[in-house]
Amino acid sequence: MKTERLARWALLLPAAGLLALSALTILRELGAIHPLYTPQALAAVLAVALAARWMGDWRWSFALLAVGAVGLRVVFVLGWTVYPHEAALSSWNLALELSGSPLGQWPALLGALGGGLDRAFVVYAAVLVRLLGPSLLAVQLPGAVLGGLSCLMTALLALRLTGDRRAALAAGALTACCPTLLFSAGVLSGLPVYTFLLLWGLYLLAKLEEAHPWPALAAALLIGVVFGSAVGGGSVELGGLGELVRKVRYQFGSFNYPQARLDTGGGLRSLLIGQVMHPVLQGYMLAVLLLALAGLLLYHRERLLPAVAALGCLAAAMVWTAEPVRNGLLIPLLATWAARPALQAADWALLLAAPEKKRGPLPPALAAVRLVVSVVVYGAMLALVLLFFTGEGAFLYEAF
Repeated sequence: MKTERLARWALLLPAAGLLALSALTILRELGAIHPLYTPQALAAVLAVALAARWMGDWRWSFALLAVGAVGLRVVFVLGWTVYPHEAALSSWNLALELSGSPLGQWPALLGALGGGLDRAFVVYAAVLVRLLGPSLLAVQLPGAVLGGLSCLMTALLALRLTGDRRAALAAGALTACCPTLLFSAGVLSGLPVYTFLLLWGLYLLAKLEEAHPWPALAAALLIGVVFGSAVGGGSVELGGLGELVRKVRYQFGSFNYPQARLDTGGGLRSLLIGQVMHPVLQGYMLAVLLLALAGLLLYHRERLLPAVAALGCLAAAMVWTAEPVRNGLLIPLLATWAARPALQAADWALLLAAPEKKRGPLPPALAAVRLVVSVVVYGAMLALVLLFFTGEGAFLYEAF
């Protein structure tokens, strides 16, 4: 029993270290923390947890989660389309060529494919174009559907791991509303396919883990390596310890996917990309990372499947060229860990907001939190008074 406990902690601690390193990377990154937009992102995480807490009593809550997640992604596909660039453009052109060629010529065309391109995605896109027509929407709309279904699979995986419907809905909702995944929905990518397959495989392994834990964990590690390598593509880059740490920080501390910012569009879109997008995306994931760290250490010591899959992605990131798009595979796993602490935070928020006569005295820790929040709120109100009524708060305006 002691040996098994040590083995479990040997798996947990690297995963916890990965989460802590990712959160620290965001905290020290220039521009990631903004006094206006980052608190809004943190509030969004709390709002998602509150909604999941309420939806947990609904009979059709999982169906609503799937429909809502698909709908959100369709909106972003149609309203935030990013046209292919560089390797994505080469993949798209080859998919168009394959779709218009006889099937017998596909092996030869794929054999001439240069490095850095994803053959599996090219074939997938070519099939869709052949069926639905030569339009980016032929690939992006099915990707939006798969992305929404991945949120449902995240909820089902969390339900199998925790047995708690509210926690399952929180995990799915955190994934469904994640701005990184929403803004990248309009990017031409095979990520929705890979994420859905990864989650489906982990869902099947979760049942196997109950009867045969170590074979299931070994399979989860292998799956993480295979999928992480497939999305990362590229070449092998080995280096010293410092280089590996820098790669991991870049890989798992960056949730502002660069391709989603390529097409600036009109004035509003340029404003969002230039000022709002980065702190909102990084702030949302900072909250999820910290909640996931708490959930991993407090609640998931007996069910290690998501942690081991994340370690597989980590192993791939240490070997292959760093590619932040791989984080799309990791975010649903983070959400399964973050769900229970997010619900606890929602319960505390409701307790803090309740009238004192109804809730009674607060525990000392929550009383301290309420004091800090009150000081911040009153300080913000005073700053607004200075800014709008005295003219002495111009420095505040410049800070935003």
